[in-house]
Amino acid sequence: MSTPELFHYSETHRVLICTSCRYAVQPAALVRHLKDIHHLSSDKRRHFDAYKKTLRLKSPEEVKPPLPQDFPVPYLPVEKGWQCEFTGCDYLSVSKKRMETHWPAEHGRKGLTSRDWSPTLVQTFFRGNMLKYFSRDSRSRLAATTQMTPAKHPERIVANIQDEMISQSKLQYVRKIQQKYSLDSVDCWILHQYLTSTYKSFANDDETEHIWREVVPDLAHGNKFLLHGLLACTAQYMIHMNFPQPQELILRACSHQDYALPAFREAIDNPTNDNCDAMMTFAYLLVVYMFATSSANSSDSLLFVANSTDCLQNNSIVPLWLVFLRDGCAMLCDVWDRIESGPLATLAAAWELDTYDGNDLPYWTHFSNVALECSSWSKEEVRIYGDASLLLARCFATMEREPNDSWVTTWKILGLWPMRVESEFMTLLYSRQPGALILLAYYCIILKKMERYWYFEGGSAKLMLSIVNVLEQRWHPFIREPVDLILEN
Repeated sequence: MSTPELFHYSETHRVLICTSCRYAVQPAALVRHLKDIHHLSSDKRRHFDAYKKTLRLKSPEEVKPPLPQDFPVPYLPVEKGWQCEFTGCDYLSVSKKRMETHWPAEHGRKGLTSRDWSPTLVQTFFRGNMLKYFSRDSRSRLAATTQMTPAKHPERIVANIQDEMISQSKLQYVRKIQQKYSLDSVDCWILHQYLTSTYKSFANDDETEHIWREVVPDLAHGNKFLLHGLLACTAQYMIHMNFPQPQELILRACSHQDYALPAFREAIDNPTNDNCDAMMTFAYLLVVYMFATSSANSSDSLLFVANSTDCLQNNSIVPLWLVFLRDGCAMLCDVWDRIESGPLATLAAAWELDTYDGNDLPYWTHFSNVALECSSWSKEEVRIYGDASLLLARCFATMEREPNDSWVTTWKILGLWPMRVESEFMTLLYSRQPGALILLAYYCIILKKMERYWYFEGGSAKLMLSIVNVLEQRWHPFIREPVDLILEN
């Protein structure tokens, strides 16, 4: 095959396209391409190499996307692809799965098919490690993001410099953790992902974002159980966001959680001013992990285990996260003042939230009528139920008085009711006492507000189904409203 037949020289783009392979060959890789791909003799390779030296070729880094009128580039295949619609982002891919992965990795949230990417036709000059797709619009999109001058957009220039500094800081932190704890490449990848975007999924405002971005990594550096908890939750986040290697991520999540729990149990027996912030943070991550790993067909979710019968003799029926939160936070009492005045003060404040103490209480009349329907309850059961139902009614009143859902956080919702009810009420709940289950069904209405968080998607419906399955049929009319709100919407 002659030189013109095997290669096409694009003078416009100054690349040498192999007409057989249908991609441009990097100038420095031409001889190897001829040897390994086309199996040409050394004499013929020298002939092509001499031809190459007569051309004005660009390196892959210098090659720009074509102008709109020059698309498609001859001799290059045209493929169906996807174009990211994030302002200033030029990412293109022929894989929808990769586009789904790109969004959480680069833009900090799960992308929406309806608005965050669009179909387009793409080409690429090079393959392998220099593969980069372009479309008809790539040149104009690139110009739009690079034409800004410091005089017109100084804030963007400063932001770019800050982004670069942050990126370098992330890499330095990952290296520091890698050296201290001997992390392998996969764990470094997971840790970098936390620093890039996962931390944002735990925050709800600038103050908490600062905590998860700056404070928590420092705590993880000095407390190995927290580092493992951080990696376990981040691996779960990556699984949820459809990152590659899901099976490996599942194994890593389980492994890190298995390392973290025993160390946390040991630490919580002896809380100090030095480790209390790390324990508080791990308690939060424990909730995230337990919610995230609660499978769609599992009944041991959230607040009770539906298939357990002996709650008095078997403490194992209590979900781990609730044990650690209720008992663990109690064990932090001696250092709670330190936590409230330390870097996690904003997180700690969620447990101390004041509830509405007026008389306009939603569902209070309905809750009171439930107790009147069962003469078999003991006086103690009636008292316990009454206290828990009054607290829940106050929670509804508190939430009604908040102007919007931005007030809602996982920690506030958990701190409002399940963290404040008596331990005796939990005993009623685990024994499937009807009144306790009815209150839990109404609490699902509040829990539904948490479903905007990735780790709780579908959580309220799952819990409601578990309640419906274990609550005696004659009590079902008392939960008609929450069932309709949760399961029929």
